[in-house]
Order: sequence, then C-alpha cells, then structure tokens
Amino acid sequence: MGKLVDHSRVVLETLKDDPHSDYYNANYIRDDKGKKTFIAAQAPNTASINDFWRLIWQENVCSVVMVTNTMEGGKDRCTVYWPKEMGKSKTFGGIEVKLRTIEEFSDHVHRVLDVKQVSGGETRSVHQFHYQSWPDMGVPQYPTTLISYTQTVKHVHERITANTKGSTPMLVHCSAGVGRTGTFISLYCMLAQVIEESRVDIFGFIQKMRKDRPNMVQTADQYILIHTALVEAYMSGNTDVPVSSFEAKLSSLQERNPLTQKLNIEQEFEILNQLTPPVGPQAFKAAGLPANIDKNRFPNVLPMEKNRPCLVTKGEAGSTDYINASFLNTFIKKDVFLATQMPLPHTTGDIWRMVYDWRSPVIVMLNELDLQDKSCAQYWPNKDSVQFGPLKVSIISAETIRSDYVMRKFEIKGPKKGTLTVKQFQLMGWDGNQKRPASLAPILHLVDAVSECVRTSQVSGPIVLHCINGIGRSGVFAAIYSAAEKMITDSSVDIFQSVKRLRANRPSMIESVDQYSICYEGMAEYMKKFDEYANLDM
Repeated sequence: MGKLVDHSRVVLETLKDDPHSDYYNANYIRDDKGKKTFIAAQAPNTASINDFWRLIWQENVCSVVMVTNTMEGGKDRCTVYWPKEMGKSKTFGGIEVKLRTIEEFSDHVHRVLDVKQVSGGETRSVHQFHYQSWPDMGVPQYPTTLISYTQTVKHVHERITANTKGSTPMLVHCSAGVGRTGTFISLYCMLAQVIEESRVDIFGFIQKMRKDRPNMVQTADQYILIHTALVEAYMSGNTDVPVSSFEAKLSSLQERNPLTQKLNIEQEFEILNQLTPPVGPQAFKAAGLPANIDKNRFPNVLPMEKNRPCLVTKGEAGSTDYINASFLNTFIKKDVFLATQMPLPHTTGDIWRMVYDWRSPVIVMLNELDLQDKSCAQYWPNKDSVQFGPLKVSIISAETIRSDYVMRKFEIKGPKKGTLTVKQFQLMGWDGNQKRPASLAPILHLVDAVSECVRTSQVSGPIVLHCINGIGRSGVFAAIYSAAEKMITDSSVDIFQSVKRLRANRPSMIESVDQYSICYEGMAEYMKKFDEYANLDM
C-alpha cells in the first residue's frame, strides 16, 4: 500500500533489546469532526500477529472491525488471531486471548474476547465484528447488509465506551488496511451525518483520510458503494423500530400524506421498490437455458444464479440440476429458507430432490391446492408412498391444527443411508383470489409451529417455502419470520430491511402494498404475545 506517513503512524512501545520493534502497519484516522476515532491497520500475518495484539493492548482498543475473510480467492488474507473454540485461550507474545462468547448473524460474527497480559493484571474485553459477506472480487451487490453491520458496530461500540475513561479507538482492518477499511470508516462517519444533517462531503472526507493513510478507499467500485449506501440510508431513514414504538409506527404508516394523498405505507413501499430495482437477465443464467425454461411457472419470476440450490440426486428423464428456488437470509441466519414456486406437474420430483439434497426438515405451503388448476400438481401422497426417480416418499400422518393449517409427516428414502423425516405445513384460510387472509392468526401460529419444528429437528437444512409463484405469500411469511426472530433477539422490528434482504436474494419478494401491510400488521399482532418486551426501548 506504500509507505506509511509518519505523523499518523501508530508507534509501538519498543521491546527490550529490540530498538526496531516499534512498527506495525497502522495509522490513526480522524473522524468527520477531526477526532482520532479509528486505527486503520493491515491484517496480521504469522510474522506480525504478536505485534497486532501489542497494538490492541497499548491503544486500549475495545472494538475490532474485520472486513475480510481469512481466505479469499484461494489466498491467505488474514491470519486467525483469536481462539476458535469458546472458552479456549491462545497466547500471542505477551498477550493471552480467550474467546468468551460468539454470536453468528447472517452476514457477520460478533466475538467477545477476554484479553490480558501474561504477566498478570487486569482483563479487558475486546469486541470483534467480523463481516463475512464481502465478495472475493469487487464489492457487495447491495449495500443493505453493510449498512446494517455498520450501524450494529456503532451501536455496540458507543454502548461499551460510554463510561470508558481515556482514548478507546476502534481498530479497523481488511487485508491491506486501505480499501475496505476506508470504505467502512467512510460509511461509519457519513451515515449519521447524512441522516441527521441531510448533507455529506464524501470526497472531502476521503481526501482527509488519505492524508493520514494513503490509498484509503482503493477502487472506483468502493467509492460508488459509499454513495449508493448513503443514498439508500437517506431515502429509507431509520427503519429499525423499538418494540415499544412499533404501534405508533404502524399508526403513522396508516395515515395519509396531505401533500401526496397517499398512505405513508404506500410511500414507504415505493421507496423500497426504488431501492430494489429489477435485476438484469445476466443474473438468471440457468433459469434461461432451453432445458430449464419450461420448469418456470412465470417467466418473470426466476432465481438468480448466485443463490439457487443445485440439485444433486438423479432425477427422472429430462431432469437437470435446476429448480426455480432461491436461498433467503433472515437478520440472524444465512440460508434459512429455500423459496420456490408451487410445483408444475412435470417438476413434482424436483421439489423432493431439493428437500432430500439440502436436508430440509420442513415444507411450508402457503397456497391452497386448486384441483381446477391443471398447472398445480399435488406433489405428495395421500396414502402409502410415491416414487420420484430414486426417491420414495411415504406419508406417515396428517392432522388439521385449529383450522389454521394441515400438518403432514413424510419419510423420504433415497441413495443416502437412513431416511429423512419431513413435516409439511399447509396454511388454510387464505383463498387464492384473496389479497389478504380473513385473519392473520393462522400465519402467526404457523410461524411458531415452523420455528419449533426447526428447533427440535435432527437435521439443520433450510425451510422449503412456497406459494404459487414463490415471491408473494412466501415473502410475507419469510418477512414476518425474520422480523419475529429479530424482535426476540434485540427487541426491535425492521420490516423494511427484512423485505429488502429477501429481495437481495429473490427479486420482487412481497409484490404489493397489501402484502407489505400484512407484514406490519402481522408483527403488531405477534408482539402482543410478548408483553415483557412492551416497555423495552433500545
């Protein structure tokens, strides 16, 4: 990255008998108010890992932001500088590091490390925020998760430093400590400014950063990403609502804007659509192949190549590795759902291949079976078993729960050892021609039932989720499930970002304002069960 500038270089205290031990590739970086808030550093390697921890200890660092993976493109990008097992310790020179806790989210990992000198004395807590969704090449396609990650880091860092005396800079590193590092620091400083002051000087801020550390924000793509993220943040505002304020938020959304004569929720949905524009045809490679075209129910509802599940188990004649399905993330976990369409008569075997290959414990069916619609095939046996290529699917039981849904239990036998037990939940009470169900209660009961089934399952595969097209009702269920998961974890609800995350993996999830409204109203009903959250305000 070039020579470090001396005026901002972090100078380490020299070790005994080594006058040259004052060096680590790191600089102090000033925030938008001129305060030395950050240390931008190169990732440690085997030769510098002890010095990396000396730096953290010397500078009283309590937050470490890591925006690289340890391996990318088959190359080492960062030596693992923490113990991998909870409760275990590792020593780096004169510093002992113990992994106290680890929380895994869909896009990042939050580790808390207990750090002390081998010679004894105080133990300090260091929070490491490891963003894992930056692609090997280029930048994230959508800034949504990076914005959320940046806001999470800011929230936790401000909380843990609120009562800390003295300087506690945040250490930020990628591999070289300039490109992604500069991008993160720019976003961290500019996000609050653009929302609070409606103005921002990205060019000027990066120019100042480069005086402290050359080449900060390394590529044009990174520079564009900062602008894109700030535009999104400005347009959407803060959509993360504390549970205690959610009822007021919903009431506000149901009011009409006197200037536009539109409901506020309609305007929010329009912003969501502006921030999730249609994806170009190059993203749907397999979906457009001649062998797969007739496997798509609708030509404009296709899975992107980057997150479609490939089928492995051999199918019947004419089958390929393709199914119209997409992995979806929640706030907390990655690949929680496989959203797909209602099988066509000639693709019934493919849904079972997907369930079997990806070890899915649950199928959620959100449409009624219309026997008049010849394009909708009943893909399960009512009795005994049905053979789909090498897979034998047998029904074990079926029961109706509270008139809300039918729960069926199946066993699948295939080439792999043992059998796979799968539960199918078919929602009742939402007719095909209804924009909204008569009651939201069955959906909310279904969310709980599916969550419990996943929790107690012996396998940990994704939830297979389908309606007719795999984007409408499937989007409603996935958004409520994700929002409920987040509410229980951190006592706040963010429907806007929940839907935006879904659309990043499967475009057009949630097709209408009606469906978007159901997500809000569903969460309002759902949180009534959690009275203990009512007075919490994050």
